[in-house]
Formats: sequence, C-alpha cells, structure tokens
Amino acid sequence: MTSASSSKALAWSAYIERLPWQARDVLYFGLVWLSAQYIVMKVLVWSGSVWLAPGRLIQSAYNGEVASLFVLAAVQASISGLLLWWWLRRYRVGIQALGWRPVPVWRTIKFVLVVLVGFIVLASTAIWLISQLVPAFDANQAQMNQFSAVQTSSDWILAILAMVVLPPIMEESIFRGLAYTALAKRWGSVMGAVGSSALFALAHGQANVGVYTFVLGLLLCWLYRRFDSIVPGVMVHMVNNALAYWALMSTG
Repeated sequence: MTSASSSKALAWSAYIERLPWQARDVLYFGLVWLSAQYIVMKVLVWSGSVWLAPGRLIQSAYNGEVASLFVLAAVQASISGLLLWWWLRRYRVGIQALGWRPVPVWRTIKFVLVVLVGFIVLASTAIWLISQLVPAFDANQAQMNQFSAVQTSSDWILAILAMVVLPPIMEESIFRGLAYTALAKRWGSVMGAVGSSALFALAHGQANVGVYTFVLGLLLCWLYRRFDSIVPGVMVHMVNNALAYWALMSTG
C-alpha cells in the first residue's frame, strides 16, 4: 500500500469513527423503516375497504394507473426521507453525515462511466457463475414493471421520477450513507461493504436482481470511500435504473 493510499485509509477510518451511529443502529433503523412502510400501506389498503380516497389510490395503482403508482412511490420516498430527517436530528448531525458532499464534476463523470462498465462486466460474470453452480437459479426471471402502461409525456415524467430519481436518492442515503458506514465501523471497510450490499440485495426481493444489486452495492461502497461522498453513487444508481427501466419497456 502506498503512502497516499495508507493516508486515505486512515482518513476514512477516522471519518467513520466520528459518525455517531453503530452497527446495531442499522438494525434499529431498518426495523423502524420497514415497519413504517408496512403500516402506511396497511392503512391505505384498509381505507379502501371503507371507501376512503386513499384506498381508491391503492386500487388505481393495482390497475396500473401511472399517476397513482407515482403517488405511492412518492409516499414511500417521503417515509424514508422523514425517517432519515428524524435520524439526523436524533444525532444532531446534517446530511453531510450521510455522505451528501459536493464532488468535482468531470472527475466524477469519468469514474461513473468506468464503474458502469465495470458493473456490467462483473454482474454478468457473477450471474454466469451462479447459473453454473446453482442449476435452480433462474438468471432470466422476469422483473416486475409497474409502469408498463406509460403513454403520454406526463406519464413518462412520473415514471422516471418514481423509478430513476427517487429510489437512488433514498437508497444511497440508507444503504451507503447509513448502513455501510455503520457496518464498516464495526467490521472494517470490506466486510461493511459486503454486509450493506447484502442488505441492499435482500431489499430488492428477487434472486437474479439481488445478484446484480449486490455487485452494484460493492461498487457504490467503493465509490463512496473514493470520493468521501455518496453523490457519485447516486449518479451511477440513477443511470443503472434508467437503463433497467428502458430495457424493461423495450421487452414488454
């Protein structure tokens, strides 16, 4: 390891040690986050049984109405945002503690492009290896595309906001800004990346998608450490989601 790399590693270790949360707090936050999402969705479904407007929103979303799907995505993102706001206030820190710091534009763009190419190669290799080792693994399992009914330009805008913009902002704040740093503080940077990427994969709830997101998570952790910011990771995440959505729309 060069002196520059050693200095950066020490600086990273010092940085995560200054963060107020611990590994056990990831479990605490995760339970609150999942519980809040579950409770809100249950309330919305219940409201439909008594013919309240929020319940009709759920039914419209089930029927594929784009505006209703966007509202549900916005509700989920709002829950995540409010919980993160509460979390930061609890520890009396700002969004910088989650890695929201400015980065050099052109250098970031170059790294984003390199990471995207690396992700395609590594994820494809991982999928192939698992397919060879686990015959039951379905690499081609279909992914759900809730926004398959987009037709107008306003539909496209809502779909892009719901699938390309909102999830990367919330997920990078939670899985890299919070989970990765907490786990890295407890088990070191490598195991922290593995642990947070595993949680990121599990959150997507589908085996073949989980492989892709696990590999992506590792690269996003590396980007966070490289830039001391989650902004490059958010950019990669957005481009990846945009490409995935385009692929889903092209095939279905």
